[in-house]
Amino acid sequence: MSRGSAPGERRGGRAKGTRNRRTEEQVRAIAEGGLTPLEYLMSIVRDEAATQEVRIDAAAKAAPYVHPRLAATDMNMTNFQQKTVEEKTEEELIARIAYFEEQTKHEDPEEWAKQQKFMREFRRGGT
Repeated sequence: MSRGSAPGERRGGRAKGTRNRRTEEQVRAIAEGGLTPLEYLMSIVRDEAATQEVRIDAAAKAAPYVHPRLAATDMNMTNFQQKTVEEKTEEELIARIAYFEEQTKHEDPEEWAKQQKFMREFRRGGT
């Protein structure tokens, strides 16, 4: 006969999520007292007689309790595979070059002329 609990097994004690006596007293006091701190801040936000600065400050302090923060997004690129120049079709290369031509069209006229010359040669089969 073994004594104690097995790894991961819980025996006795307060169930998860059950409030302790102190928390219960705080909840009761807030309920009896009228406004919660969040309700007070929101009343300032809605008070048109308050200055704009005071209302904005109250809104900023209340926001974390009303709206959740956005979580950071993990940009995992392990499955991303980009084709090499050799793997791309001629149509893909021409489309890509046309895109960059459009993006740089107005930046440098000399560079634009060089790109145009390169494209003419590329389309004729030269490099």
